[in-house]
Amino acid sequence: MPVVTVASVSHRVRGVARVAPADLARLGPPAVVAALVALYSGVFGHLTWRQHANWRTFGFDAGIYDQGMWLLSQGRDPFMTIRGMDFWGHHVTLISALFVPVYWLGGGIQAVGLIHTVWVAAAAVPLWLLARDRWERPFLALAVPVAYLLHPAVQGLTWWMYHPDSLAITPLVFAWWLARTARWRWFAVACAVALSCKEDMALAVLVMGLVIVARGRLFPLSRVGRAQRRAGLSAAAAAAAWFLFTMKVVIPWRNDHAPAFYESYFPLLGASLGEILRNLVLHPSRPLKLLSRPRVPDYALKMLGPVGFVLPFLGPLGFLLAGPQLGVNLLVEVQNGATITSQYTSLPIVGIFLGVTEGIALLRRRPALLQAAVIWLVGCALVGSHLWGLAPYSRDFRSGVWADRAPAHVAELDRALATVPPLAGVSTSWNVVTHFTHRPIVYEFPNPWVSANYGPTGFEVGDPTTVDWIVVQRSALGARDNAVLDRLIGPGGGFQVVQQGSEVTVARRNG
Repeated sequence: MPVVTVASVSHRVRGVARVAPADLARLGPPAVVAALVALYSGVFGHLTWRQHANWRTFGFDAGIYDQGMWLLSQGRDPFMTIRGMDFWGHHVTLISALFVPVYWLGGGIQAVGLIHTVWVAAAAVPLWLLARDRWERPFLALAVPVAYLLHPAVQGLTWWMYHPDSLAITPLVFAWWLARTARWRWFAVACAVALSCKEDMALAVLVMGLVIVARGRLFPLSRVGRAQRRAGLSAAAAAAAWFLFTMKVVIPWRNDHAPAFYESYFPLLGASLGEILRNLVLHPSRPLKLLSRPRVPDYALKMLGPVGFVLPFLGPLGFLLAGPQLGVNLLVEVQNGATITSQYTSLPIVGIFLGVTEGIALLRRRPALLQAAVIWLVGCALVGSHLWGLAPYSRDFRSGVWADRAPAHVAELDRALATVPPLAGVSTSWNVVTHFTHRPIVYEFPNPWVSANYGPTGFEVGDPTTVDWIVVQRSALGARDNAVLDRLIGPGGGFQVVQQGSEVTVARRNG
């Protein structure tokens, strides 16, 4: 496999790079926004495509959704054996059905990841439209999409590959702009798309609807005030109804243990939603203890630093959309909660950039302050992107987060993939599983022999009799998992090694 360098990335997007700044200026801000989206999509689309080709994508969560969408495309029972949960009992992500034709055409997680990259980048369009209308200065408004595409969390969402949470960013920002311009039918469409991404998105739509209703004077639409209130109430009511329907009907129907899936995130606060809310009020020392963890200020620095720290708070109504998920991120006790490289930054990103755009709009009658705020925003975005981003110019670009070149043992992995029959049941290590997801039975080793984050509560056990092949990269396994593998391929373990390389072990069930 050829070595891919930063130079090759630039080569892939040279068609965009040939457009000179003067040419873009003559074409106008819309052309600049389109070029920014195209450049981001070209660079990061290539990086994510290469990441999978070099065997550096993960079972959680890319592999989970890849298997689920493949099962849907095949008309099979959508039980994702990687996660040990039904697709619709895991999350209600109707938007995922749009990707089924990709699988009909022979695509997989790489093609889905490319679409996901373009979709996330496309939020730059409504952000510019909103800033253009609110600031009344189209060229200065370009600062917002620039800051958005430079933000480390946005780049982290792209690196994390496909996740339905991040697909909600673009329709949510569109919905806010459409509300501003009183395009209520399209506003309803944007809200519906956001709700289809994941059941959690209902909280953001609910907050948006309430903001539109309660503070109508900040949306200067007096001539259509009644339509505005009706649209806001309808959005809030639909969001609340959808959230209750998915959480109380759909997910429990497909998953008997659905509540534990969420409530286990806050063991210090309680085991039920009511208990969590009570402890937040009656025992403030508990949330304060969670907020005192070192990762919380680090998370706040990396989320707010690239947007100038205070700018999001100048537009508090827009920032409100970040509230529910931001509170979860700060209090949650799972490892990938307060981090900028996971899907949990999606709603905070929406709130942050709506807050920035609406906040700077307050300065539009004071040109000097407006220009100073724009310079501060872009300057902080450039510094933050260099310090914590994942772009080719970022400090940590070559730290290992991207697969800068194919691993030395890629030939062993390619040979293993060619050895295992297409629909055979297989258990693979976490860094290999995304290449084996287009089959009904695929586990992330040591599942299904030892439960490891499997099932609704994380402690269920799969069915070992459905696995006929084991493919693992030994260096990716811990001591416990290596011991499990040695037992399975040892005397009486039931599996025989058919391929043993320097890193990769392939074993087949005896008989």
